[in-house]
Amino acid sequence: MNRWIVLPRIISDSLCAALLAGILSGHLSAAAGEADSPIKPYYDFIYYTSVGDVERALAQFADDAAIVFGPSCSVASPCVGKAAIKERYIVPMVRGRQSLPLAERYDGRRMHARGSAPAHRLPDRQIFEFRDGRIAAVRAEGVPEVAVTVATRREHPSDD
Repeated sequence: MNRWIVLPRIISDSLCAALLAGILSGHLSAAAGEADSPIKPYYDFIYYTSVGDVERALAQFADDAAIVFGPSCSVASPCVGKAAIKERYIVPMVRGRQSLPLAERYDGRRMHARGSAPAHRLPDRQIFEFRDGRIAAVRAEGVPEVAVTVATRREHPSDD
């Protein structure tokens, strides 16, 4: 075969490969430079809970996170801190194969989610709040935002 015919083909292939590598590296470095979504912890929590990975689901919560939702994490007895959240919120969800809270809307500060409660109960709507790339609080939609703060202070009175 004539090397003058092969040479342009080699140069063309090399140029295409270099161009493709440049495009991909530029795209990947741009994507790597982008900040995570502020609601990424919510979606990670949902994913890890759905596959039964309790520890990774728990890692999406801040160390001092508070949950005021349902009978296990009520205003009278909130789930404050990772140990309580794991024991009384995440593990029952995983073991009981309960419906996970599905995102409805994000208002710039909070993720509003809903579950699928039986018809005889009110809808189990939850509000997820975020801080520093973690879930800081989860509360029932009907529970005022201040109730989480009051419940947390009741749980940790020495912090006042």
